[in-house]
Parts: sequence; C-alpha cells; structure tokens
Amino acid sequence: MNNTFILDEHRSILVGLQPMRLSRADHALHLEGDLIYVLGGMRFSQEDGRHSGQVVSLNSCEVYSISKD
Repeated sequence: MNNTFILDEHRSILVGLQPMRLSRADHALHLEGDLIYVLGGMRFSQEDGRHSGQVVSLNSCEVYSISKD
C-alpha cells in the first residue's frame, strides 16, 4: 500500500496524509525531528500496470515532513 495516516490521539481517529510514491510493505521507519524516513521494504513488481505476482525488494528511501504534509 502507499496510503499514509497519522493517529490523532485526542480524537482517536486516523487522519489521511499524502500517499507515498511507491507502495511498499515490510519497511522500516525512522523519526528524526520533523522528518519521517521510510526505508526499504518489498512490493509487487508490475507488468503492463498489473501485479505480476513477483515480490521485489526495494532499496529506496522516502522522506516525509510532518509540518509540511
């Protein structure tokens, strides 16, 4: 999935944020100040816009700024 959410603890709801560029699973997260780093993970490879059934490892990183969304 490439959906992202933040938990609003005061209202006990998930608030949707900007989606990640790549859908990924089994990734790592690191919080440094205002920035969330999303590292690695796996995703289904795609052929002609459809899932091929092959799982590939990702060696990319995405950075998200909480204050800038």
